[in-house]
Amino acid sequence: MERQLLAGEHNGREARYFLMTDVKGTPRLSGPELEAHGPDNSFELMWAGPEGLHELGLHPEHLRKDLALLLGM
Repeated sequence: MERQLLAGEHNGREARYFLMTDVKGTPRLSGPELEAHGPDNSFELMWAGPEGLHELGLHPEHLRKDLALLLGM
């Protein structure tokens, strides 16, 4: 992880966005997120590049623009 870009809310839940460089593999939950993961409290980790941000349906909507600006797009 290079650095956290921003924190916000997605579908009424906390969301954090990080800039990652030179990373390979599959994202996996760990720590408190893994312990709290269940039918009533779920987490989803995914890799997303700048070109795919518009497809994620980020909320609030300003995150789509904010992330693109932080990535220099």
